[in-house]
Amino acid sequence: MKLIQLHIRFIGTIFVATNFVFTACESKNKEKTRVFNAISLQDSVILDFPLIRFQEHYGKMYAYDYYDKSIVQVDKRFEVIDRLGSFGDGPKENLLVRNYEVLPSRLVAIFDVEKNTFKIQDFQDSVYLYQKFDFAIEGGVYLEDSSLFTVSIEDKSRLNFAKYSIEESQSQPIKVINDLFQEDYSALIYQGKILSNRDKLIFTSYFSSFWFVFDKNNSGVKFGSYLQDYQKPNVLEVGNMMMLEDAPELIYDSFISDNRIFIISNIGHVDYPDQRILDIYDLEFNYLKSYPLPNLNDTTPDEGFSVSGSNVAILYEDTLFFFKLN
Repeated sequence: MKLIQLHIRFIGTIFVATNFVFTACESKNKEKTRVFNAISLQDSVILDFPLIRFQEHYGKMYAYDYYDKSIVQVDKRFEVIDRLGSFGDGPKENLLVRNYEVLPSRLVAIFDVEKNTFKIQDFQDSVYLYQKFDFAIEGGVYLEDSSLFTVSIEDKSRLNFAKYSIEESQSQPIKVINDLFQEDYSALIYQGKILSNRDKLIFTSYFSSFWFVFDKNNSGVKFGSYLQDYQKPNVLEVGNMMMLEDAPELIYDSFISDNRIFIISNIGHVDYPDQRILDIYDLEFNYLKSYPLPNLNDTTPDEGFSVSGSNVAILYEDTLFFFKLN
């Protein structure tokens, strides 16, 4: 049995709250079979700062300091050795970074959803490009020198995915994706996270059993569901706010390594009570295998990233635990 603590998320003016017990028996279908493999704890590091959203670039590790709103480079023991930006309203500063990507020459592409901007900045705090949007940006991915992949919210809180030309300051909706999100409040129902590798964009939903893969080269899109297919959550109107009814988070985080998607699932398993599960898929939505994530130091896993090969790191509050996946 898994107790979900209170979670509050904001998407524009939309309010989401969940607070109840969530177990695998709530599925509309019987739980599909997981194949479990051995996982072993190798090491741990206590973080000095509230770091999240780790990513590796050419052997160097970076993260987002949520309190200071800065991008940091860390050493092998995950101590901060360099810092880009800080909290503030200026072009060199940040208010709320939703997505960032480290580029060659230690440039960083940053989407700030509070300032409604995209910029490219270096660790000397020189800003090379600064774009203010005329729509409410919810996140995005830097595609190339003059193009972005953006996520925004349209009328009736519908998700809108588009390619944005920096040179022309113009947005071109991606119909093949947007057709999947035409229902009212899709931004609430399918709220999720964007992942990216060289050729693909991946969007995973937190509350709905749904994800899609977008091909950067030919603009093709494929979509699928998680191993356990839960009923889509309902939307309730409460005063002037909208919220999901009885909708726990199906996943807590997702991350990509090569052509595999790692999902920290909140859907439990009878053999591992009160534990979250690391499920692994390929980019064709084929389920591969699972690993039970232990509860450590009276905490549970929240997010993760690939270290190298069969090794992953999982964040438990202020501690990183490093695991070998057998």
